[in-house]
Amino acid sequence: MLAALLVLVAALLSGLDEAKVSLQLEMRSTPVGKGEIFYADAGERYSQKSSKPFPLQADGRWHNYEIPLPSVRMERIRIDPGSGNGAVEVRSVEVRSGSKALQFSGPQLRDAVGVTHHLQPRPETTGALGFQSTGRDPYFEVRLPEAIGKTSLLHRLGVLVAAAGLAFLGWLALERLSALFRRHVRVPCPAIVRRICEACSDDDILRIDGGILASFLAILLAGLFYVALGLNQSSLGWWENIYPYQPVHQTIDLGTAKRIRSDEWNVQAPWVLNQVRNGSPLNNPNVGAEGSPLIASLPVSGAIDLPQVKFLGFEFLGVDRGVSWWWAYKTFALLWSFLWLCLLLTRGNLAASLLGTAWIYTSSFTQWWFSSNLPEIMTAFALGVVGAIYALFSTRRRMVAVGCALIVYSAANLVLNLYPPFIVPLGYLAVAILAGYAIQRRGTGAALHGLRFRSAAIALAAVVVVAYVWMFMATAADSIQAMLHTVYPGKRVAGSGGIPFTKVFYGFFEGFRFDEFHFPPFSSNASETSSFVLLLPLAVLAIPLGRLFRRDNALLVAIGCAWLLTGLWILFKLPGPIERMMQIAGWSLVTPKRAVLAFGVGSILACIVLFAKMLEGREPAYPRDVRRMAVVVVLTGVCAFGWGLHQVDAGFFTWRLLLAGAVASTLAGAGILMGRTSLLAVGLALFALPTLTVNPLVSGISAISEKPILKTAARLGAGPDVRWAVVGNPTLAQGLKAHGLKVLAGTQFLPNRQDFHILDPKGMHEATWNRYATIGIGSDPHAKTPRFTRRRGDQYTITLNVCGGMLQALGVTHVAYTMAVPPADLECLTPLPADPGSGVALFALKRQGTY
Repeated sequence: MLAALLVLVAALLSGLDEAKVSLQLEMRSTPVGKGEIFYADAGERYSQKSSKPFPLQADGRWHNYEIPLPSVRMERIRIDPGSGNGAVEVRSVEVRSGSKALQFSGPQLRDAVGVTHHLQPRPETTGALGFQSTGRDPYFEVRLPEAIGKTSLLHRLGVLVAAAGLAFLGWLALERLSALFRRHVRVPCPAIVRRICEACSDDDILRIDGGILASFLAILLAGLFYVALGLNQSSLGWWENIYPYQPVHQTIDLGTAKRIRSDEWNVQAPWVLNQVRNGSPLNNPNVGAEGSPLIASLPVSGAIDLPQVKFLGFEFLGVDRGVSWWWAYKTFALLWSFLWLCLLLTRGNLAASLLGTAWIYTSSFTQWWFSSNLPEIMTAFALGVVGAIYALFSTRRRMVAVGCALIVYSAANLVLNLYPPFIVPLGYLAVAILAGYAIQRRGTGAALHGLRFRSAAIALAAVVVVAYVWMFMATAADSIQAMLHTVYPGKRVAGSGGIPFTKVFYGFFEGFRFDEFHFPPFSSNASETSSFVLLLPLAVLAIPLGRLFRRDNALLVAIGCAWLLTGLWILFKLPGPIERMMQIAGWSLVTPKRAVLAFGVGSILACIVLFAKMLEGREPAYPRDVRRMAVVVVLTGVCAFGWGLHQVDAGFFTWRLLLAGAVASTLAGAGILMGRTSLLAVGLALFALPTLTVNPLVSGISAISEKPILKTAARLGAGPDVRWAVVGNPTLAQGLKAHGLKVLAGTQFLPNRQDFHILDPKGMHEATWNRYATIGIGSDPHAKTPRFTRRRGDQYTITLNVCGGMLQALGVTHVAYTMAVPPADLECLTPLPADPGSGVALFALKRQGTY
């Protein structure tokens, strides 16, 4: 039944995936007006009700358009590229429905074109399909080789029934085989395994057995296999869509790169690659002023960077596998550290710990923020708590020493991945865990055992941590001061509240999405929308209050207290005195929306502690009949909450999604309350089905490392005396940085004041340029002085006269254009050979004398 239910909800989720249809179009055009997409099934006519307008950029430059379409069956689409006379060129058309994608480019696109209207074919010049618009209603039709969108109900029902039946038979076979294996097979434990388990065990904290050792070994081997295959989960594949659209063949290519990951594929990864290709300098103007690489969590040379194990692969494995090692650390260090932490908190319950680790890893918030430094911070948090438990409570000297080493490693990594909005709430959660753990162990005398050695080891660890923090602060002090005195991020004092209750708790449904374009209305993008499945209140439904506050439950209660404190900060505007006290205690650095991380992690850890108690029958809980009623309460509460969300946004919180969320959360809740591993595992698996599709799994970084226009630029203009400027889209500047080139502008962590002293000597535009920002360069042959124009909070453009001598004064020797080159600019530029299909023109800047 569980297997059939799993298939049922999986089918619901596949329907959610199928419901999201989108059209990706790479086109340049000059006809004015709006663009519009019409769609129709076989035998249907195009109509206005079956159309979707989109904003058209009629500037004659290449643009990528992504137009979401409704969940209907379609066999033909019609593209209207504006209105009136003008040129239209199309490089590619892609229609995507869930995991299915139909791509058309080159000869395929020509063959797929059907009816055209008011469009005359033009000779192809760049491999694109060309037209000349000759009337007021130009359009062309693309015929799909197979229908896309919804399939028939009868077909889907048949597939569902067959899959459910096969799943039931498979589950039954596995149950029988498992029973036979347990009954008749005895796996001998080799002596060397017993010795390893004994060496790593502490009977008072965690007894390592063969199953636990095998679990850690499996994570380690999976990580090594991941690196051996050169895998990563980066969205660098998005570079396939620009300069120009050009898919790259990779041995392993699962999932899709996310445009929303621009902080990774367009910022962090190019910075890392630029650092590596330039010897990992402490000061790199391509990243920002002064010691920006250090506080931006990039690889830097020297002893200060030794704790950054995630970048170790670049030293020994080359660039491609260095990226793989970096991403392997994110995944497998996170799994390793939280498995260890869960084992300590559940007294060695392997089943509960594995499920808790999987829950942490597959949570929507974790996966949607995975390309940031969040995994490294979470890993440091978990290892730090593990280290503190061993250092404070172990009765074995070697484990005390291991604990102190973990404390040092974790502290150094938190400093190297310095992001207080995540770290501060996790710090409070760590203190709560240690306090609850200590109360539960009170009377064992473990902390007093070997007190002299323990005190000396902890003191030594504290000295090393203080020394490292002092070395980091001494190295990064100027950069930190510069950052604090920028307009953005600058000095920010966060206040409490402001996050809607619905947003915090809609994790029962929010995670069931398969793309970055369809999300609830409470946030601005797919990542900001992410959350956790919060089931911690189950504790009061499982254990009577009088028993909940006994010493045996101190850990559960302590985590609950930290959870409530974090929840108050997130949800409510606290009274002035209380808010100021929390701000003084570090919460001024914590924006409420980032405190959701500790809120979710705390809930999961508490649920796993509770589940272990229920699983082992160690806790005098409510009778089973009462807990069954509590499961009904969970189902009713989730359904009622989902109904409320449906009233707010019926387009996202559909009945199908509400049913999937209700089934998954009820199964997970029942598993915790009843102590049933299979129920909790199935519930978590249902939540994980969509979240594991968030990040792609690919081999290599060829999407950016083999990009022809970037390789051409690196071949034509590299060296210590060469500096590039990109006129137009600053994204290209980041691509050039990824190839190790020196580039003016692009994205900078801190403003380079030497450059801005030349560009803005009187500081008239300091409010614009003094920030973490993505900087574009515009050309105006008539500009006498540079103009600074804000595009949005962290983006601005510097418009200047390319031939006016300003670029030469900034050390620029080469210029790339992603826009049409003004004729006046050609007077000081020498053309360089470049692929015309890329939409990028490359030039050497002629020397113009002394500026």
